[in-house]
Amino acid sequence: MASKPISTDRPSTAAIIAAVLLPPLGIYLMRGLTPPFWIGVALTCLGIVPGMIYALLVILANRDVETLTAS
Repeated sequence: MASKPISTDRPSTAAIIAAVLLPPLGIYLMRGLTPPFWIGVALTCLGIVPGMIYALLVILANRDVETLTAS
């Protein structure tokens, strides 16, 4: 039985759940230690709701700067 490749087109269920429970973790699962992660940490320190909203926007937008600049 061959394993399915992980699709980068849509976010994983684990990343969405993590974005709701612990917003920086959700961003980390999708993007790693990039500037959006640190913005998410700062917003979560200000309050869970701003961090959660930002994390969901980052995860669901799923825009990668590298793919936007590559032609």
